[in-house]
Amino acid sequence: MGETAVDVLEREHHDLRALFERVRDPDADRGAAWLEIVKQVATHVAIERTFIYPVVKRRMANAPGLADDLRHDYKRMERLLVLTERRKINSPDMPDLVNDLLNVFESHQDRCTRILIPTMLETLKPVELDELGDRMRGAENVILSHPHPHLLALGPVYPMTTRVASFWDRVRDRTVQNR
Repeated sequence: MGETAVDVLEREHHDLRALFERVRDPDADRGAAWLEIVKQVATHVAIERTFIYPVVKRRMANAPGLADDLRHDYKRMERLLVLTERRKINSPDMPDLVNDLLNVFESHQDRCTRILIPTMLETLKPVELDELGDRMRGAENVILSHPHPHLLALGPVYPMTTRVASFWDRVRDRTVQNR
């Protein structure tokens, strides 16, 4: 038995928390930690938006406003990712953007811990949590190999653009592997 959807969410949140700690550490390679944060946050948002958000919207009437709150979290994180992607790591406003992203992430993590996860455990059957976890892990592996955080800012056309990017990533992977 693999990770359930709850396990995947908790692991991703834990991993992101550790990365934010690394980016604050003056002795760490902050640039590498930041690149990993961008990749992980983009992945986390894409996975939650694709797999968790529809379940919340359809099945979790016992958590009013949760879907809207999650959607708002995603938009804020995406906006900050796009802003940071347009800057160099040593830009003067990067510390503020990193802190803003950390604050949004902490708020999101708190909402997930207090509301989302208990509601998922209450609403979904264990087999549904297992199946959702399997789908999330599968997508996580694909998304992490080639994240496209800039595509998150495209709003409603995001699903279509990620499919196109995914297609080109697969073509590129086959070409690179054949060399």
